[in-house]
Amino acid sequence: MKKTVLFIVVLAILSAVFSVVSSAVIQSPPKDKDIKANVYVTDRPAVLDGVISNGEYKKLSIPQSSLSYVVGSEEDWARVRNTEFEAYASVYADTFNFALAVQTDDEYYITECEPKYLWAQTALLLSFSATETTGRNAFEIGVRPDGKYYVWRQFTDYSPENDFAAVYENGVITYEISVPLSAFGAEGESDFKFCFSISLGNYFNNERQAYVQFGQGISGFSEASDADAGKDAALFPTVYVVKEDTEKETQPEQKDDPVITPPDTGINAKPVLLSSAAAAAASLSVCYILIRKRRSY
Repeated sequence: MKKTVLFIVVLAILSAVFSVVSSAVIQSPPKDKDIKANVYVTDRPAVLDGVISNGEYKKLSIPQSSLSYVVGSEEDWARVRNTEFEAYASVYADTFNFALAVQTDDEYYITECEPKYLWAQTALLLSFSATETTGRNAFEIGVRPDGKYYVWRQFTDYSPENDFAAVYENGVITYEISVPLSAFGAEGESDFKFCFSISLGNYFNNERQAYVQFGQGISGFSEASDADAGKDAALFPTVYVVKEDTEKETQPEQKDDPVITPPDTGINAKPVLLSSAAAAAASLSVCYILIRKRRSY
C-alpha cells in the first residue's frame, strides 16, 4: 500500500514538472524606462478606410529600445524579432487618431475566436489613461482585421463601433482607430498615457502567443521578474500633444539591433527546462526502482 501511495506521489510531481515547462513565459522589457512620444495636432480628421493617407497622421517615432516582448517559448522569438510595423498618430478636435501597418504571414492571420478572446489570436490591443493613472485603471480596446472589436470597459461607456477600420491585404494588416480623449479622462490635456500590443499566433491551437509592445504595462507583467503582476498604466509611455511650431525634444533615433536575442530577465526558459528535465529523470528513476522492488517480491 505504501509503495502504491509513493508511486502516485511521484507521478503527481512529474505531472507538475511538465506543467511548469508548458506554462513558462519569457518577457523582455524595453531598454528605455521613461518612454515619451510626440503626437501632433492636425487640421483634418482621419478617414477610417484602412488606408493610411498623407495629412491624416504623422509617423510615430518608436525606437527599438522602447519595445517590449512577451513569448511563450524561445522558439517564438523568430516571430517577434522579425515583426515589421509602422505606427502613425495624430490629434484632431480632442480625438486621438492611431494607425498601424503590420506585416503578417498568412499562417499567423487567424481570427476564429469570439471577440472577447481576440487577444489570443491576431489582434491589436490599445490601452489609454490620464497621466497620473496607475494600476488597472486604463481604457483598453482590442480590434482585429476581420472587423471585430472588444472593449474591456474601465471607467467609461465609450464604444469604438464606428470609429475604427481593420483590413488584411497582401500580407499587411492595416488598423485605424479614433478614440476621443474624453473616453479616458484626457480631454483638454496636453499629455496622456498610451500603450499598444500586437499579438501574433493562435493560443487556441496550442500555440503560445507572441506579443510586440510599445512600452510595457499592457501585458499583465509589471516587472520582467514577476509574471503574475497585474497591468499597470503607470508604465505606459507618455504621449505629448504638440503643435507644429512648438515641437518638443524627442528621443534620439536608435539603430535597430540586427538580431533580438532572448532576454536574461523574466522566466529563463533554459534553466526551467534543464531543472524540469532533471526532476523528470529523477522521478522516472524512483518509479523504476519501485517497480523493480515490487516484481522481486
